[in-house]
Order: sequence, then C-alpha cells, then structure tokens
Amino acid sequence: MENRATLENQTYLLPREAAQYTRLSLSRLNRLRSIGGGPVFIAQSSRKYLYRKSDLDKWLGDLARTNNSGGMA
Repeated sequence: MENRATLENQTYLLPREAAQYTRLSLSRLNRLRSIGGGPVFIAQSSRKYLYRKSDLDKWLGDLARTNNSGGMA
C-alpha cells in the first residue's frame, strides 16, 4: 500500500488498495459503490474515489455475524 496518504490521522486508500484490504475484487468494490451497500467512500470527482481505512474497518465489523440464519444471499 505504497500510495497511502495520511491526513489528520486518517489513512486514505485508493479503490485498488481498499479492495485488497477488504479482500474484495476491485470490480465487486466498484459495484457496491455503484449500487449501495458497500463501505463509505469519498468522491473527489466523478472518477476519483478514496476510502478511509476507519470506514472500511467499521463496514467489515458491521458484517460480522454469529450465525448464517437470515444472512446474505
């Protein structure tokens, strides 16, 4: 993750880095950004996005389950 930028004690990741961090494919992360249900992101422009590492951690934590009933399709 050599392109990380730190601003105000926050670590910002590019989409490719965020995909690696969350162990999603880049295309899956992009799709979640498009349809919703994915982690919070920052739109710097219509073609440039950033993810805060803390938001990725929160999103992953929110996915934690103790069983698979009523789970994801």
